[in-house]
Amino acid sequence: MSSGEKRFCNDGGMVHAWPRVLLAAAAGGLWLLWRFDPADWHVPLCRFYATTGLYCPGCGAIRATHELLHGRLWAALHDNALWIAALPLAAYAATAELRYLLCGRTLPGNPARNVWVLWAVAAASVAFCVLRNLPWMPFVLLAPPR
Repeated sequence: MSSGEKRFCNDGGMVHAWPRVLLAAAAGGLWLLWRFDPADWHVPLCRFYATTGLYCPGCGAIRATHELLHGRLWAALHDNALWIAALPLAAYAATAELRYLLCGRTLPGNPARNVWVLWAVAAASVAFCVLRNLPWMPFVLLAPPR
């Protein structure tokens, strides 16, 4: 690494290969999701939906990610609004946890290590699950398209 490059840890710590492999795998997965529309290929059915006939908080997240990668925000929100709303928080938490694993210290306000944030995410997920399964307007708009 040249002296002009910024380090993730800023302490000259050892740079591990596995984060690069993980990031490459994530980038490859996102590329596949960008390249191939999940509506055109068989995605395994959600076990919760298959068992109960109700949408879980994650139903439609794959389609929503595909739509978001193509810049179609409204379509992504229609597929799974909770997933799209939670992506910035999840990205910050993933970055903070990666830094903790590599450097031994996290980013300020790491949501993955704050019990109140975790409880709020759990409560929002349960509320979203209940609301998206109600058969009345405007709640039917939260259900993913069939």
